[in-house]
This record gives sequence, C-alpha cells and structure tokens, in this order.
Amino acid sequence: MEIFNLYNPVHASHIDGLEDISIRLHELHDSILEKTYDPLEFRKPDFDIDFVIIRGQIDDIQRDLEAFMDKAIEGCSTCMHGLVWN
Repeated sequence: MEIFNLYNPVHASHIDGLEDISIRLHELHDSILEKTYDPLEFRKPDFDIDFVIIRGQIDDIQRDLEAFMDKAIEGCSTCMHGLVWN
C-alpha cells in the first residue's frame, strides 16, 4: 500500500496527460482491495501469482510516468520556461 501513497499526488494533480496513469493506478488499487488472502493457507499460490502480476503493472505505470515526465521536461528549453510552462 505504500506504493499508492507514493503515487497519491498523481491523483491530486491537474496536469494534462496524467489522467490515464491516474486511472490505471486507481483501478489497480481497487483490484488489490477486492482480493482477500488467507495467510494460514500457504498451499495456495494465489498471493504469489498476484504479487508478480501487480508488481509488473506497477513497473509499467512507473515507466509510463517516467516517460511522461521526460517528455514534459524535454519541452522546456530554459528553467524559466519550465517554471511557467503550463
């Protein structure tokens, strides 16, 4: 759940282009909350399988967010332009 706290500012931001990433994070968060695991039932590999899938989705979202930020920063020719760029 720490990862969702880390990316919480994405939901609160009003930056154009982050809507898709915000929606994907929200949907992933909701899907995790819907799942229930019995910690005493260690024979079922459900958690292990879900963990690998969820970690992969988080990694994909991280790459997309980094690509978005790189693209946004590349568009700023100077520091002043970056500060007033909307």
